[in-house]
Amino acid sequence: MSDFRNEEDALRRALDDAASHLPVPDAPLPVTLTDASRRRRRRTGVVLLAAAVAASLVVVTLVVALARDDSGKQVEIGTDGTQTVLAALAATVSSGGYDLDFTFRSEMGDSASESSCHPVAGATPGETRMLCTSTRPTDVSGHGTVNTNPYAMTVVSEVSGIGPVTLFVNGTTVWQLGGANYGTGGTFEGAPTGASLSGFASLVEGTIGPGQGALSMMSLANNSGYLGLEASAIESAVTDGEGTLGDGTPVTYYSVTVDVTKMADGEGLTDEQRQAISDAVATLQSAGYAGTEERVGIDDAGFIRDVTASTKFADGSSMTRHTVFSNFGCAARISMPNESAVGGSAGACPPVAAATTAVPTTSTTATTTTVSSPAR
Repeated sequence: MSDFRNEEDALRRALDDAASHLPVPDAPLPVTLTDASRRRRRRTGVVLLAAAVAASLVVVTLVVALARDDSGKQVEIGTDGTQTVLAALAATVSSGGYDLDFTFRSEMGDSASESSCHPVAGATPGETRMLCTSTRPTDVSGHGTVNTNPYAMTVVSEVSGIGPVTLFVNGTTVWQLGGANYGTGGTFEGAPTGASLSGFASLVEGTIGPGQGALSMMSLANNSGYLGLEASAIESAVTDGEGTLGDGTPVTYYSVTVDVTKMADGEGLTDEQRQAISDAVATLQSAGYAGTEERVGIDDAGFIRDVTASTKFADGSSMTRHTVFSNFGCAARISMPNESAVGGSAGACPPVAAATTAVPTTSTTATTTTVSSPAR
């Protein structure tokens, strides 16, 4: 209430100030007015009144265009930010790698039902997976690391109803320890070869639902991992406020319009990645995909730090994903289960700030950790 009163007072002061700058006629001269001059005098009054109204509208428009967010700052809402988002995406991917923390929730709609789920054969001998014909509520949380050159990701998750799951993925192959143990047989010993990236889709979609699973496959198959963005798919972006992350980092938010059908057009994708994304698009369309709202937070150094994506489907079911990114360039170099650990960081540490976003650079103290597959 106090914020509203403060903004109301500010609006009133602005209107008063605008009115004070309007021209004030001098005292009337002692002359005799003819009918024509009286008409001119009335027209002058109308012009002055119109000027006052116009000035008021300008002030009102200016005040309405400013919104106050939780950080107490004022930011202009709705201005074009497409190039800023594209530059931030390029800088984030070009950093070589980053760490991430995420939460994910899939919910059933009013017309959806939790139908029977039954085990079916997995991609390799001895594996099984659950196949469900409709969406069931699922909560997932965890952390991970992404390398972008070449693409590799490892994620440690806690999945409701399943338990802990560790995932390794690159441009062609998936290894899953926990859950259905896709591509591993339940162990990393013996340097298993893993299983195909596109083949993992039936397991994911069978676990959390076709549409939600298809979106998850897109996050696995693109070269930014759980960042889930490709420049080819970004259609537009507008400013959407400012805020502060949990670690105190200030960010500017953008509402981003994404065309998921263009995700497979991203540069540097393998044939397996394109196949997985194309299959996911087809599944989304058959699942009644009704669009995704993306809100992207960019820090002062020009990196994407926060992404919230909300998706709805025709049956009323939905999926919400929130991911926070950090440690750009300093994230650990990932080794797949069939590779020897190499150690080191994924890129330049600390990375070069994204000068193309025309924002000031903030200094950070970087830490480096090592991520590799369990000892074999």
